[in-house]
Amino acid sequence: MARKISASEIKVRRAGKLRGPKYDFKHTQPAELGSSLSASDTKELARLVRKYGRQAVAAAAQEVPLRGKGRPSRGLLPYYEGMHVADWIEEQAEEHRLAGHRAPYKRAVNDLYELQYGGGRQDRDPEKFAKTIKKKYQQGRRDLQLVKEAATRQQAGIQLQKGRK
Repeated sequence: MARKISASEIKVRRAGKLRGPKYDFKHTQPAELGSSLSASDTKELARLVRKYGRQAVAAAAQEVPLRGKGRPSRGLLPYYEGMHVADWIEEQAEEHRLAGHRAPYKRAVNDLYELQYGGGRQDRDPEKFAKTIKKKYQQGRRDLQLVKEAATRQQAGIQLQKGRK
């Protein structure tokens, strides 16, 4: 039979002053837990208990971070996308500069717009795209500069170590 939690204990838990499991797993019947799990979940749980043991699985269940609301994080992908955009715009701007155009960065952004959305469709406002890309480009350029500086420092360190040997 499951242990009952008093109203005062619930208030203390909500205030964050009481740590530990919400339920006393020693007194919880397996039938109570199993009724809310699907057959495949029960099978997976049984496999984990066989592999790691009851205490380890219960402890891990308390520490597992639950995914919050909203869209999942994209991790470092936006960081790398920004650096790639910055590098590409710099290359295109250099080509336009060599061709003698007066606004090479603006032309590079227009090239990127055409590359991403095609020349025929006008689904997205080009001015809004240019403003968004400018923000991404500037941050990506700073990040790319830091990565290049770190790479040169690392290369200098490697050369220094080779010189000592």
